Amino acid sequence: MHEARKTNLAQYFTPLAVAKFMWRLAEPAMDRALLKWADSEGAKVAVLDNSIGVGRLVRFADPKKHFIGGVDIHEPSVSALASVLDASGFECDVVAAGMEATQPRGFGVGIINPPFSIHLESSLLAPFPCTTWGRFGPNTGALSHEYAVYQALDACRVVVALVSRSYAESAASNTEINGRLSAVFHCPPKSFSEEGTDVAVSILVFGSGGRLAKHPCVSLCCRVWTMTAQTLGCPAARQNSASLLCVAHASKRMRLPSFCRLRATPMS
Repeated sequence: MHEARKTNLAQYFTPLAVAKFMWRLAEPAMDRALLKWADSEGAKVAVLDNSIGVGRLVRFADPKKHFIGGVDIHEPSVSALASVLDASGFECDVVAAGMEATQPRGFGVGIINPPFSIHLESSLLAPFPCTTWGRFGPNTGALSHEYAVYQALDACRVVVALVSRSYAESAASNTEINGRLSAVFHCPPKSFSEEGTDVAVSILVFGSGGRLAKHPCVSLCCRVWTMTAQTLGCPAARQNSASLLCVAHASKRMRLPSFCRLRATPMS
């Protein structure tokens, strides 16, 4: 496992069957939100993946229904994905950067499979409860999977996160996040065998939260300023459908070198 992490940055691309199941967990809430705002021209749900890679977790998105936001440190994957999303007609904000250097906000749904147990060291880390004393002082160190979950919870109303079994078991007793934890699904053995690993993984479903912002975006950040249910009866899917929407204005779209950004107005 240690040798594999050194070659793949502790990232394993999500098998399609798992990705499809994760999308299904969030889909009812997204569909209800879209139905509620069916009369609003350009209404879309803003979806975030803060370790987006090649985009497997957003491959079931519809350009007519979803705005895609994503972050990943692997620039070739981000550039290729941004080109595919743009060619497919998506409005998106996809950034080649580490999650520690970004500050996503204003999203309806986060669907994430973060890298596991990479130690992040950055003065740009947000001071979430998972951060520790690091090389640059307080709140400048964190484990990648924990930080990704807290970041998604801060940015999104609903979060579906694929994590290690051990972290999933600890999350249930973590009072900082279990108030939003609606469901836990343990994936069957060998779920990641096609990726060449046999890790025990689980899916956490969180609801009811996140900060609303005027425009959903994944912005680069610094300390001082910003640059720029099983469907299945999951409580998160029932509680949050009214808060997932943004109304997209295509005329406000602007192109940037490695990603595109859409101005949008969240609906409550």
